[in-house]
Amino acid sequence: MAQLTVLGGSSIAVPELIGALIPYMREGRRLRIMLHGRDARKLQTVAHVSQQMASAAPGLTVEASTNLEEALAGADYVLNQVRVGGLGARAYDEAFPHRWNIPGDETVGPGGAANALRTVPTVLELCQTIERVAPHTLLLSFSNPSSVVQRAVSLRTRLKVIGLCDVPYTMHQTLAQALGISPERLDTQYMGMHHFGWITSACVDGIERLPEALADGRACAALGLDPVIGQIIGALPHSYFRYFFHPDRMLAKQREARISRARELQQLEAELLEIYAQHQGAHKPEAVARRSAIWYAAVVAPTVAALAFGEPARLALNLTNEGRVPELPADAIIEITADIRDGHIIASTPRRLPPPAMLGMLQANAAYEQTLVEAILNDSRDLLLLALLQNPMVPSYDVAHEVLEEIWPRRGWPPPA
Repeated sequence: MAQLTVLGGSSIAVPELIGALIPYMREGRRLRIMLHGRDARKLQTVAHVSQQMASAAPGLTVEASTNLEEALAGADYVLNQVRVGGLGARAYDEAFPHRWNIPGDETVGPGGAANALRTVPTVLELCQTIERVAPHTLLLSFSNPSSVVQRAVSLRTRLKVIGLCDVPYTMHQTLAQALGISPERLDTQYMGMHHFGWITSACVDGIERLPEALADGRACAALGLDPVIGQIIGALPHSYFRYFFHPDRMLAKQREARISRARELQQLEAELLEIYAQHQGAHKPEAVARRSAIWYAAVVAPTVAALAFGEPARLALNLTNEGRVPELPADAIIEITADIRDGHIIASTPRRLPPPAMLGMLQANAAYEQTLVEAILNDSRDLLLLALLQNPMVPSYDVAHEVLEEIWPRRGWPPPA
């Protein structure tokens, strides 16, 4: 029996993971899900629903524990989805950059730097326990900022680690829709870094169709980007490029919102936990769909099924570069289309690289992430200032210095309420 341990297993989205795994539980397959969380009441509530859902799939079992070592014992795969500081800290990441007219986010910009400051040390502490209890496990990194966390883990531990993200999947679906074909017929190539990459090729029956889709413009527009951007660079940008190419629009949208996304999720969490506590039956609670946790069906479940059961999978994964993209450092964490066959991960050879201007941006992003990780690992104020100066969303030294004074003293944690 394979075991998947979920760190951050009390998340209200976990029933979506169970629902995404059920279709893979064919005859003879066995999978144990061990949920770990620190809040016993919340963990018990989420586990209650997950266990009832799993009862409909022979071979799938769900258990839960607040004891980390107990949860890790026997783990073949560990999904790290911890949110350090909870949704309250995410709300801080989304709000404080507005003081400098910068859009807020938990992955990019000043908000992403604050999140990294508090998340990396906690994840490394968790990894120390994983190394001791389950040293041969494969860590599936899903905590934001994902590639920064993954880089720190790869530098400071001996664990095998890959990163997951659902946005390249969404981009693939968006391109297929723009081309008027089923997603299964489309062979896309994604390359770049987490929340900083492009689909550089899109083939149908061996014929390149990406220029056609970019000329149409609908795919770019669906991702929140001006269609001209895709047309002039010759690649479909990740939706997070909205923060780099349209920061004014993103800032205006955030300021116009009644409440931030994090505050919406806090309200939703309270509502869903009440629903979960009353849930009976093996069906998935309809309300869980309000969390929109598509990442489980898009990337997490296919990855687990490919590794544990030999199901073939082709998706974008975050891997250590190791020369796959010569223009980037060998130890950079890149995101690239890969195949999982017979439990082995095989990165695809890129058919097309991003254009030179975009490669330059990618190199700059890699340098930023490298400096940010070094700042955190060495607890260095100076290196953090240097990282902020490299951050594409920070416009000047003065702003970088003020952001530093905001996030450094508390190491990214929000001020006391």
